[in-house]
Amino acid sequence: MELDILGSGEAYDRRRVNAAIRVTEAGFSLLIDCGPTVPPALWQRRLTADDIDAVYFTHCHPDHALGLTTWLNWCESCGRTAPLRIIAPRRQRPQLQQLADFAFWPTAKPLFPIDWLESETLTQLGPWQCRTAATRHSVPNRALWLRGRQGSLFYSGDGQLTPEAAALMAQADLALVECFSLSEDPNPYHGNWPLTQTLSRKAGALLGLYHIEQSQRAAFKPAIATAPDVFLAEQGDRAYCLVGQWHRQPGNWHE
Repeated sequence: MELDILGSGEAYDRRRVNAAIRVTEAGFSLLIDCGPTVPPALWQRRLTADDIDAVYFTHCHPDHALGLTTWLNWCESCGRTAPLRIIAPRRQRPQLQQLADFAFWPTAKPLFPIDWLESETLTQLGPWQCRTAATRHSVPNRALWLRGRQGSLFYSGDGQLTPEAAALMAQADLALVECFSLSEDPNPYHGNWPLTQTLSRKAGALLGLYHIEQSQRAAFKPAIATAPDVFLAEQGDRAYCLVGQWHRQPGNWHE
């Protein structure tokens, strides 16, 4: 399993790409979330229009979904023929459908097949066993756990982890968790560092923090310095998993 962090920024980050990752294994490629600044990050990697097999949306707030229109339009313009799976919370399908229809306007008929799936019932995707769980967010958000041949990955999306989501995180060899604030925050819809520190992890598992409020990011580095196996996820970071152990390859964005 290989991981490419396309972006780690919060909704209105002036410097960073909106939070999104690409996961690949056995020739299958999954994009998780696609905010408005994500398509250019994909183009910079010189992917072809057929290279991504599925898109998983943790939820459909604009910073996680608005790039779908641009990316689908690019796929069609570049001659995509491969089928595409789009997975999202059941009640947010109408919002995504509108974004997809606009991508193919005025015909609203894509030249390649799109299969819409509900994240609530997802158990298998490409080479991975999958499980999802709700988090506490202002709209339904489904955290995702993937297990492949070599190991496992957890991606929270937005929101504080429920017991069900925390149980999935505890089974992951690498967990990427939203951590908006350094201090305990009365806002119940985003993660924070005091709360994240209480979450259980597998022995030796890595924990990457992302979607950090941009004005607080500089203060996070000293705060996590003594926390074992915790890092700030940055766009351009890559990692690969072998026999349950993730190996990080930091990019150039670390300050």
